[in-house]
Amino acid sequence: MIAKQLLDTGILQFGLFVENGITYPYRLRLEMISAYPQLLQNVVYRGVQSLAGVKPFDRLVSHSDAIPLASSLSLQTGISLVYSRGRGEIPVHDLVGAYDVGHPACLVVNTLTPEIEAFLSDAKRVGLDIHTILEFVSIGRMIDGIDHRAIYTMKELIHELRQLNLITEELANNING
Repeated sequence: MIAKQLLDTGILQFGLFVENGITYPYRLRLEMISAYPQLLQNVVYRGVQSLAGVKPFDRLVSHSDAIPLASSLSLQTGISLVYSRGRGEIPVHDLVGAYDVGHPACLVVNTLTPEIEAFLSDAKRVGLDIHTILEFVSIGRMIDGIDHRAIYTMKELIHELRQLNLITEELANNING
């Protein structure tokens, strides 16, 4: 089970974590997945399945935090990858890869965060037509007008861990709200 692997590797952690002044009962360190090749392979397999039936695209676009996942998806699918350096530069300097105007694309992110909307706007400014978002772990955010796919939802991960008695019912309820 991938949820157990995420917990065992420390990629998914429980406790009290403060980010931007907000306290969360868990933390996802999804950028660490490349340190666990078998886990990454399992996630990529499920990611490819999650994209079944989406409108065709010829570019994967990766937010800087999801480069390991997006690179692996690119290798598995043979779809060209454009990635962000994450340096806050203007899009033409920040986005690395072969692209020009009119490429339909799928954005790969670890988790959809508020700054992703600005990233989408930047990608559009250089001609990338992102019509699908693939999230590693979804916490329920959506962006209007874009097809949204998740490899896992946080609720699915919590359910799997609860079924295995790896977390308490109280913790599960606290996270699922």
